[in-house]
Amino acid sequence: MQPGFSAMRPYLGKVLVVAAALTVTLVMAAQGSKPTITKTAINIIDSPVLPGNILPQFMFMQGAVEGATGNVALGGGRGTPRPFNPDDSNGPDIFEGGMEDMRSPQLPYLTQDQWTCDRKPAQLPVVQVENEFLKMNVVPSINGKIWNLFDKKNNREMFFNNPAHQPANIGALKAWASGGCEWNWSPGIIGHSAFSESPVWVARVQSDRGDVVRVYEFDRYNMTVWQVDMLIEDDVLWVHPRIINPTPVDLRGYWWTCVAHHVTPASRVISPATHVAETSSGPIRDAPWPFMAETLNTSFSGLPPDYIWRQDHSYLGNIIWGDFFLRIPDELDKYIMHVEEDGYSVYHGHTLNGTKFFTWGQSGPGRFMQDFLSANAPDRAGDYAELQVGPAPTQMQTWPLPKNSKFEWTEFFKAWMPDAKTISRLRGRDYDDALRATDSLINGPNGVSKQKFVEMDTFMKSIASKEVKPGDIISQGMPWGALNEMLRAWYNEPTPRMTPSAYFSLNAGDWEVRPWFELLQGGTFSAETLKRLPISFQVHDLWRKVITDSANKYGMTWLHALHLGIIAMENGFVAEARALFEQSNKLKANPVAYRNLALLTKTADDAYPYFMKAWNMAVNNQEEPSRDRLVMNLAAEIAMFLQTQSDPKWRAVLADFIINRLDKAPNIPDRAKRTDQIITSRIYVAIYVTRDFDYAISMLKSECFPTYGKGRKDLINFWNDAHILKEAQRIGRPLTRLEQRNVRVNNFPPRNIGCPYADTYCPNYW
Repeated sequence: MQPGFSAMRPYLGKVLVVAAALTVTLVMAAQGSKPTITKTAINIIDSPVLPGNILPQFMFMQGAVEGATGNVALGGGRGTPRPFNPDDSNGPDIFEGGMEDMRSPQLPYLTQDQWTCDRKPAQLPVVQVENEFLKMNVVPSINGKIWNLFDKKNNREMFFNNPAHQPANIGALKAWASGGCEWNWSPGIIGHSAFSESPVWVARVQSDRGDVVRVYEFDRYNMTVWQVDMLIEDDVLWVHPRIINPTPVDLRGYWWTCVAHHVTPASRVISPATHVAETSSGPIRDAPWPFMAETLNTSFSGLPPDYIWRQDHSYLGNIIWGDFFLRIPDELDKYIMHVEEDGYSVYHGHTLNGTKFFTWGQSGPGRFMQDFLSANAPDRAGDYAELQVGPAPTQMQTWPLPKNSKFEWTEFFKAWMPDAKTISRLRGRDYDDALRATDSLINGPNGVSKQKFVEMDTFMKSIASKEVKPGDIISQGMPWGALNEMLRAWYNEPTPRMTPSAYFSLNAGDWEVRPWFELLQGGTFSAETLKRLPISFQVHDLWRKVITDSANKYGMTWLHALHLGIIAMENGFVAEARALFEQSNKLKANPVAYRNLALLTKTADDAYPYFMKAWNMAVNNQEEPSRDRLVMNLAAEIAMFLQTQSDPKWRAVLADFIINRLDKAPNIPDRAKRTDQIITSRIYVAIYVTRDFDYAISMLKSECFPTYGKGRKDLINFWNDAHILKEAQRIGRPLTRLEQRNVRVNNFPPRNIGCPYADTYCPNYW
């Protein structure tokens, strides 16, 4: 134990992994009055996410999870893994369970890669839970996240109450919006989860402490269930995540409870850590906490501690940007607390191995992202930091989830407006004294005793296994859990229901799930289904067997061959996938098979004819129910494919595609002409083909580009090129390097272009 740190016993011993499906239940009970649970709506500014991309996005196409670029990869296979490579300065705990590949697979989910920048007033349906101390809004349609938690006693928001739902390119499936408290479960995949912008199931569970609200979902990646129970008792929010692995396969898990807090540069993060694994510069490195140098040499200590200008990273204004994974000694209680400038403090207690925070920092890129995600809230009202907890030390590590097991734990949130003396200690220069002040708050008369924690942990565990019945459902989530229970029954599982704590159902008429329902119920696809393009996919080996058995018994159709080809392609079997797509086209030519064949080629010259076959079929099939959606997805992909080719010959091809094949095609939906990929292609053509620089500059100044993350660097390059080439056109010769510099300095990119995601320098935004 380090000198000066408050010695506290952990609230509980190490949590044993006893199962692997996760449930989130929301429970609230008060000593005075029991909480009320109401379905209502709150006012927000909304930029909606459009339905998922019905062109399957394969693993070999994936790069960075967050802020991903729009390159369209060719060739098939499994692509290039991105392993977690920590610096040797880290201890063994940072290496154990390190991810072999930090890319995020998309399938069987549809990539959520199209959303708007509408920013229109809207009402967001919520499940509101309230007692005399706290009011909480849970959003069934967005991850089951807590949108906000209001502290009535202190008239403060405990979490960042984002006025807007404005997604950015940050999630595992791309779209993700900031604010509140979200649940991130995935099978060993880094990032904001596949559920970030999807509906989940919400149920009411009765208990002797009052009704419990439970949010839960089925994970199609690995056939697990996650669930979270939340309870408000007096002025404390209790949260109990649970993960259930009902499969006969050992798995690796990834979970982070991610809580956003509104911050200023003077905000402080307090946690009894002795050191930290941090990512602000290069590979993750070990550093002392909280005094360190945020440089390549994180062990650099600087001036002795008695110098007041030493850098204290517990204050967010001292940080460039990055993730800080706090390493708390085993003998100390696990917590992370956010202290605002005026002393208002929110404590997040837990028993897990991972504690971290993320800050965008005070640089131009960080300020732009926070402004964007809050729809340009005034006066830095959109600034936030994420304080998180999870079972693994970092977000680049996983932990074991044995077959047929459950893993569960309890967290809690408690807020104070301390007295002036305590505030001065919490915000003083002596970090050890700030820890002692925190200890006095949590163990004081208005705190949370260890006995209380044990009592509530026992209660939350007892509630977590309580059965959910149809009459308990408050809001319906996705249909895949019910379909998986049908699949288990199809395989003669003795207990098809994955867990009594989660009830699932489906509508057999839902066209997203209907083809799979037909395979399980009738053995093959119906004639009506064979007339339509698929809008969902399966890649698990059990589904491959279902499709293969169906084809062997009832005959191979174009849809059987297409789905089997997609499974083969996702697993990297190029020759098998190509043969199946060709077979699918022979049975019935279809644009999805042609598009997939384009991706399996090696060169742009070979790929483009396949893309055009897919395009022409999609445009001309006016009877296809998903035609408009397919056209939008295809147009965006083809445009980005052409835009990112290095050979200048493709510039004219892109111009032809936009001007002749897209704009002149019949009955093209307006939205298909307004995606970021099409807008930037029009800009690209204006700069490099038609030389209409004023048009390009006007478009760059007026558009929002909501789906662009790291690609905003391309927007800045477009802006600079347009101005440099325009000036060269005016004077009749190429510009010198100095003249180019002067043009750039005199024409900084506008604020709407912003900065590349997760960059550290962007001089045009402040």
